[in-house]
Amino acid sequence: AKRSGTATLALTHMRRRKAALDEVDRCATILTNLDTSELSLERAKGDKQLIQTFSTLKIAMEGIRRESGVDSEDVHELMNDVREDAKMSSLSASAFGDAAFDIDEDELNAEFKLLEEECAIEACAIEACEIFPGGGGDDHAYPPSDSER
Repeated sequence: AKRSGTATLALTHMRRRKAALDEVDRCATILTNLDTSELSLERAKGDKQLIQTFSTLKIAMEGIRRESGVDSEDVHELMNDVREDAKMSSLSASAFGDAAFDIDEDELNAEFKLLEEECAIEACAIEACEIFPGGGGDDHAYPPSDSER
């Protein structure tokens, strides 16, 4: 009989434990739902502010449109022009970007060497002018023009 009473008591405690665990799960679910509801309320508050802002913006834009006398067709034409200009700018930028990668390095080096030679020739010419200020007599080989007399 004693053993039977202990088993009954153990079963009673097991049922209570199961009921307590079920209650803990229910409370956890309620907390999760409350957290979700709180986030939804915060999102709704932000959405309300956004809607109010858009409403204010709409009223302001309507006032500007009325005062400026610009109708929606003019705005559409302007926006189409802006889109077309942006497209052309984009095409130009991509063309310039592509052209930058089509340059041959050997061709670039050859052009650089030519520029160096031109600089060296100009440096020699400047040096010669400093040594022979009159230009080495070449200027005086011809008779002076009327403006020089």
